[in-house]
Amino acid sequence: MLESLSDLNNTLKNYGLRLIVAKGTEPHNVFANLFNIFDVDLVTWESDTEPYAKVRDQKVRDECQKKKIKVESPVSHTLLDPEELFARNQYQIPKTYQSLVGLINGIPKPVDTFDGFDAKNLALPDEMLDISKTEFSKDKAFVEIYE
Repeated sequence: MLESLSDLNNTLKNYGLRLIVAKGTEPHNVFANLFNIFDVDLVTWESDTEPYAKVRDQKVRDECQKKKIKVESPVSHTLLDPEELFARNQYQIPKTYQSLVGLINGIPKPVDTFDGFDAKNLALPDEMLDISKTEFSKDKAFVEIYE
């Protein structure tokens, strides 16, 4: 795994970026600490429908809202958004395959695969890259920059 992280960091360096790994007991506290170090204007993560994840993600959204940080959480591990399907059926589970197909009709098809990434405009200022092993006291979070 460490080799994979190192490889990812080396790939990111080609785009002027760095891999930063943060650790802590509560994700929303870790993010709150990172927001005090970095000038963050967008936070993204993969949408998750599990109950524990919805609670966790809402806490992170709340931290972002406090700092007026934009959040994007796209559906990406399912072809369609389960929450959207559920809402379209008045929050009732479809009881037949035909009723499920009826729900799916009219929903745009999933996005095609992503062909490339251009991060030239996302390069971080050098002063942000000097924070290796910054300690936080609130929940013992730390940040490491892999070299």
